[in-house]
Amino acid sequence: MEGIFKVKEYIKVAAKWWADGLRNLHCGICNIDLFETSLAQAIEKETSRCPYFSITTDTYPCTFLTDIAKSCGISPRAFPWKVIMNFNRERVSVSCGYGVKPEVLYNNNPKTEAY
Repeated sequence: MEGIFKVKEYIKVAAKWWADGLRNLHCGICNIDLFETSLAQAIEKETSRCPYFSITTDTYPCTFLTDIAKSCGISPRAFPWKVIMNFNRERVSVSCGYGVKPEVLYNNNPKTEAY
């Protein structure tokens, strides 16, 4: 993934989490590496204009995730349900299920609280 552009650590963590979820759930899906790279590029673009950002799924992923998946030939139905990933340049957290305490995947500033 780093060959295309220098990936910031928080972006790597976020993109890898989603790609690993696809790898673990659906080992037959092709283009997961392409998806991971495309997602990282899209996150970079989005966070350059809006520093706080979320990627979500309910019974279907948000438009942001759906568009990237479709562009990589991955069905949006391949993603887990009820996921909320919040991030900014200092912190990435994810919760899988409503009311579930977020798991911190990346924290560049230990003073920040969970959100």
